This record gives sequence, structure tokens and C-alpha cells, in this order.
Amino acid sequence: MKKPLFLIALAVGVVCFGGNVAGATINLVTNGDFETGTFSGWNLSGYTDSKWLHIDSFVDSSKPQLAYFVLTLEPPTSTPAFLSQTINTVSGQQYTVSFDSLVSGGSPNLLKVTIGSQIIYDSVNGAIHDWSHSSFNFTANASTQILTIEAANDPSQIRLDNIAVIAVPEPSTYALFGLGALALVVAYRRKVA
Repeated sequence: MKKPLFLIALAVGVVCFGGNVAGATINLVTNGDFETGTFSGWNLSGYTDSKWLHIDSFVDSSKPQLAYFVLTLEPPTSTPAFLSQTINTVSGQQYTVSFDSLVSGGSPNLLKVTIGSQIIYDSVNGAIHDWSHSSFNFTANASTQILTIEAANDPSQIRLDNIAVIAVPEPSTYALFGLGALALVVAYRRKVA
């Protein structure tokens, strides 16, 4: 009798605290991992010469999160490249913007990420670094937001992958899951008794 109750409590704990709330992991960015091998879903502007703005195959078994294709940006800082995409949001809802980046050349370089009028990430002459993950929260102020990436690197390149915008679940969502789990435990105990 105690073993099924333990299993229910374990399952509830995994759902409420170890897993993601339904809908919380839907990436609102189209083709943010560039696995189509194209720029589908993205609007390009600024320096868009395919010699300096392209999608490359990239295989590194030590970094499986990078999959196969990555965006490579190499335009000069005097005329950076811009990628943008309109994201459907809910005004007042909190979201997380995240991406993986690599800077392989020195200065001058720039990487700027904005959503609507909010600057999420702004690096000018950033240090050379291997792949790193960046994540930032913002609150939507309209029903649609334009995600814009501005990048340039005169001496070498900036690479990007896994660009995502994901809704952050509200605390009330967790409370509802907890109440639902409690109701299941109470119903089970009544059935057993």
C-alpha cells in the first residue's frame, strides 16, 4: 500500500520539479538551430554577402548540443550583418532568450541581440572564446516582438547556434500542478481506504 503512494509522489515530484511544465519548452524561434542548412525563417539585412554570412557544417563530438549546422558571421564591423525574426509573444509574459556563441577572432568585433526595443546582449570587442551558452530573461511588451541579431568580426568570425525564445512558466502554473498532484494523492488514498 505504501509503495504505490511512493511511486505517485515520485512521479508528481518529477513532473512538478524535475521536468518542464507543458508548453514551457516550445522554442518560438523558427530554425534557431539552422538545421535546415538555410536561413529559412530569418530576414537578412546589412552585409549579407554569402562569403561573409553563411551556414556551415560543424561536427564536434565534445559539443553534441551544436548538432550539425551553425551560423557563421564574418562581415566587417563598419557594415554588420543583421538577422531578424518576428516572434509571437504575450504582453506581460516573461521569456528567456538563449543562444550558443563562439568568437574566433580578436577586435574589432560585435555581437548584439535585441528583442523589440530591449537590448538582451551587447558585446563590442568581446574576448575570443570557445563555444559558450548565454541566457537572458525579458518581459514581452507587445503581442509580437522582433528578435534581431547584429554581428560583425573583422579579423575572423562569430558563430551562433541554438537561438531560442521560450516562455517562462509563471509560479501559479507550478501551484496548479501541485494542487493537481495533491488531488491525485487524496483520491488514491480514498480509493485504497
